[in-house]
Amino acid sequence: MLPTNRANIDQPRGIMGIFQNNPKHKFLYERALQKTRKGDMDGAYADFTALLDIVPDMADAYFKRGYIMLRKGDLKNAAPDFQQALRLEPNHSDAAMMREMLKRFADMGKPRIGAPTGQTITLKDVDATPIPVELEVQDTETPQFYVMRGEERYENGQVEEAIDDFVDAIRLDSNCVNAYVNLGAIYHEYGEDELAQQYFYAALNLDPHHPDAQMMREIAGIAEV
Repeated sequence: MLPTNRANIDQPRGIMGIFQNNPKHKFLYERALQKTRKGDMDGAYADFTALLDIVPDMADAYFKRGYIMLRKGDLKNAAPDFQQALRLEPNHSDAAMMREMLKRFADMGKPRIGAPTGQTITLKDVDATPIPVELEVQDTETPQFYVMRGEERYENGQVEEAIDDFVDAIRLDSNCVNAYVNLGAIYHEYGEDELAQQYFYAALNLDPHHPDAQMMREIAGIAEV
């Protein structure tokens, strides 16, 4: 879920628990995020790698390091990080996107349509003619693409554009839980608590056990059923 300013809400499990035990971990993680926003992908990759060297079970760091490679068009090297993130946290908020990208990677090795028998796309072929990943995903117009781009835009201060992306994700898939969660977080952040409650309520109806379910209930004043 996108960040909120509610200081009285307990922090979610996982990342924040790790940070509470070691400020160095938090420093590396936040610096990596800052470098990602500034376009310093190599620096961000190095920081996430350093973090994983000392916290090897941090699923979100694997996801974000894999996402850096995905943005660079290198799905081959993103795939192992996505796989590890899913092993550690199958219900990660970006699990659907990671599974979709892993399926896309697996499909690369399948025979080409109309190709002679035995002719397949190899990793060498893919690396030799890389396709910009963002354009490739956009052409397929998946809800996961819009959620991923919306989160990136929000982090870059493009709030209105992020809202548009999350709405587009719901337009494509009315069951896109993370789009509802992120919209609720944005509207809560900007004091539109009635709208936030509506989006959190929709998200909880779709996934009562979402990793951020307790936080959504507390923010929106929704009782657990």
